[in-house]
Amino acid sequence: MAIHKEEWKSFGFGRKGGESGMGRQSTKRRGISETDTGKHETKKYYIINSERYRGWYCGKCGKKLPMDRYNGKKHAEACWSGADYETEFILEGADQIYNLTACPGKVVLTLSLPLIKRIPGFQDRFEGMERLKTFEVVYKAGSKIPEVTYDPAERGLESVLHKIRQGRFRRGEKANDAEILHSVFPSVIAVESLEMFDFIYRHKGFCAERKIPPAVEERLLGTLPGDGDSSCEKKESKAADLKVTSYRYRGETVILRAVLRKRGEQTVFLFSRGYAACSDMSRVPELLETDCRLTEGSANAIRSFDKAYPEYMLGRYAERSDNILIPLLAADYHCGMELAAKAGAAGVAENCRQLEAFDRHPSEYGNLKKLFGIPAGILRVLGRETATTANIERMKEVFEYNPQLLCFDFFTPSMIEYLHRADITHKRQGNMITETGGFSDRQNLRILRYLSGHPEEGHYFCDYLSACYILGEFPYGLTPAIPIREAHDRTVLRIRNNRNETLKLNFRDQVGSIAYQRLTTCVTEEDEERFEEDAYMVTAPCEPDDLFMESQNMHNCVRIYTDSVARGQCKIYFLRKKKEPDKSFGTIEVSGDGSRLIQAKAFANRKLTVSAQRYVRKWCVVKGIRISTGDITVR
Repeated sequence: MAIHKEEWKSFGFGRKGGESGMGRQSTKRRGISETDTGKHETKKYYIINSERYRGWYCGKCGKKLPMDRYNGKKHAEACWSGADYETEFILEGADQIYNLTACPGKVVLTLSLPLIKRIPGFQDRFEGMERLKTFEVVYKAGSKIPEVTYDPAERGLESVLHKIRQGRFRRGEKANDAEILHSVFPSVIAVESLEMFDFIYRHKGFCAERKIPPAVEERLLGTLPGDGDSSCEKKESKAADLKVTSYRYRGETVILRAVLRKRGEQTVFLFSRGYAACSDMSRVPELLETDCRLTEGSANAIRSFDKAYPEYMLGRYAERSDNILIPLLAADYHCGMELAAKAGAAGVAENCRQLEAFDRHPSEYGNLKKLFGIPAGILRVLGRETATTANIERMKEVFEYNPQLLCFDFFTPSMIEYLHRADITHKRQGNMITETGGFSDRQNLRILRYLSGHPEEGHYFCDYLSACYILGEFPYGLTPAIPIREAHDRTVLRIRNNRNETLKLNFRDQVGSIAYQRLTTCVTEEDEERFEEDAYMVTAPCEPDDLFMESQNMHNCVRIYTDSVARGQCKIYFLRKKKEPDKSFGTIEVSGDGSRLIQAKAFANRKLTVSAQRYVRKWCVVKGIRISTGDITVR
């Protein structure tokens, strides 16, 4: 069976995120489209590595190709000239493809393998690629039991769906999974994964009945008068505008129409019991995470829908979040999202795709407490920004230690930061503030209440606690009455002043020590005799300010060595002319133990003069210093 060009378009589609399957690598070349509209059409072009026939073969014409990718791409240009194509190198029998097929009243899921098809009667002539079916399952409308009609390897439906979710089997059709499922099951307009779809199908099933005629659906999904009116339609607005209206069809069916607009783009949703529709289904996963703002007049439509279909709990959810698309879509999209939405945990539901807890098998989404380790009451007060995996994990640790510390009606960013940085559970983890390990539960509760009124100053407060620990006291109390930033800045200034005084004392102790002064040339009578005829002298600084002055006069960075000198890590000396002892001439660095010469520089880090280098060499010999620098080149 030869594979025609139009059939070939449907072969294979890369995995989510652009990953490639086993034995495949992809390259893309742009050409001129064959379509009359002028739009580019990307087609799949396969080169198959067949172990059975020991070679590379063109997946379209079956021609055997040289064993290198360059000639494979070159053949692709000739075989697929005049169109955009994507070349994929696949291993025969190792690249499983899954396809969804819509049939009247049912959807069929199949797995297949790519195989080279040989022309009958010939040993070395081929006519392209065929697909060998390896698995098939049927989902019928009105049923809750998927029918596995073909499974020779007996791998099982759950195993197949799990591997599809992992990306080990790739989609083989251009059509979106959600579009195929929606054509049979009207309530499905988004698919989190086929594994999730299968789980929801088994528990409640899907109906193929369309309650809304196509003509009515088409009219409502289009643009109606008043759709362009927006209370927050501004370019600088980050929130999308969500306008909700309700309609009655034949007196009984209530249809909720939601128009989402952001920066001129409009997406229309229709909802009813067992029914959903969208003007652009490809954007549904993205729109589920959109920050929305309900327009005026939407409340009446929500009340009308909530009264007709209370199982969605739409009114309760709207009290906590404006993105009412979540509870309306969750029932047929993600049972974990549905669980959070019906519990009123809006922030958790809206962050469903980012939370690691929702990566588990669908059967585990039965109880929020078991899923996250903290009760639903705490999850309800988390917003979109605070309902993250890291925050929930930390709250779980605090809850297990003392649930009373999380009894709040809301959590500000500053409270969340304190929970992370404070050693509330007394386990001394990571980069937590050390002194908070000694705080009692009552003190921690007091701090959290204090931070609830200072939502954006958690970073300054934690730094204030660290500064108080260094200072050894809380100059403005545990919860400052003055602004937090002011208390922080004043405390840091006190530490800096104290450090400067300590630095000065340590610096003086170092430069005044016998070991430090021993290397100068103007202390003992013996040194004066040895260096009497020389034109230079070596002196030591007395204060940290001496290094600052030397740095300014010599245009170097010796000032940054102040702390190193105070700690005894190095020794800094000044090289002076005896005729001009107060004028900077050279700067010398010696190791902390006084055994090695690290560097000797003149103005602007240049080399010393020849005579000065000779003097420094003599000085090193007399003082027993080993020269470990290239600054002294004269012998």
